[in-house]
Amino acid sequence: MRSSLKDIAERLNVSIAAVSWTLSGQGDKRRIGREVQKRIMAYAEEINYRPNYIAKGLQTGQTRILGLIVPDITDSFYSSIARQMEIDAEGRGYSLMICSSEASQEREDRLLSTFRSRQIDGVVIASVEVSDSKMKEIFEESFPIVTFDRLLPNTPYNSIMIDNVEASRHVTAAMIAAGARRIAFVTTNSHLQEMKDRRRGYEKALKEGGIALDEDLVCDICFQEKEKATFALFDEMRRRCPDVDGFFFATHVLAVEAFYYFHERGIDVNERYQLGSIHSEKALKAFAPQMKVTRFPVENISREAIRIVVECIQSFHRGEYRKPEHLVLACVD
Repeated sequence: MRSSLKDIAERLNVSIAAVSWTLSGQGDKRRIGREVQKRIMAYAEEINYRPNYIAKGLQTGQTRILGLIVPDITDSFYSSIARQMEIDAEGRGYSLMICSSEASQEREDRLLSTFRSRQIDGVVIASVEVSDSKMKEIFEESFPIVTFDRLLPNTPYNSIMIDNVEASRHVTAAMIAAGARRIAFVTTNSHLQEMKDRRRGYEKALKEGGIALDEDLVCDICFQEKEKATFALFDEMRRRCPDVDGFFFATHVLAVEAFYYFHERGIDVNERYQLGSIHSEKALKAFAPQMKVTRFPVENISREAIRIVVECIQSFHRGEYRKPEHLVLACVD
């Protein structure tokens, strides 16, 4: 049975307040005697005491818990972000609750409501597309929130993005320098601003390389049906544009699907095509060591996201307005 503050106080014959202040690190500030503090800390360690954060949250208005919502926790990028954010949150005295929206707006809205009802202090989110009603609700509550890898237009929220235009321009330019001229741009969720920016970077590199844009080489794959859609699209692409000599994937997830397609069709992709991708993972590096890649700065994204959300929480509880931050980070080779 879990021990309470009252149990500890009765066992040591001290006040509940003395126990609470000592265990929360306020013993000296509250002028609790050093010997009393030592007895309390020693006994708490002896019984492996764990505070009731829900009850503590009701008292202080803070649970010291952050929420993280990502579209797909199985994606290597989001899993690495979750791992790093857990470390960074712990370093600031917070626990991290991780959830996957499964790229569903409805599920994302539901997770945000759940976090609020459980008094989560703040949320970091790679949003699919939060509904207008949910955004209005969050705004009116001044709830601490940071978005990353997704830009929510016309919202006042803190955001962390990579420089998508430059990242795509850099990869495409490297493919052109390696000899590619008929480069297909393979994207998904093209309505998202970051995907629009990645296409802009691709087109910018083509223009700089003196290559005309061919709309037949721009492919948009339905993310929810990416396995089936990839096979149909690539079969059609190879039929319609037999001279294609390169593939630039707007996300590494599409590159993984494409490699499965090439394997099933018996195509030696490294011999036939120049390849490029935004971000990568170990499997891709093994299958295509020459692929041109620019990677997300995972550690920087995590560090800045946790810093910002914690500062927002602190401002929120002081009743102060904090101007939103909008960071654009460079990718790394």
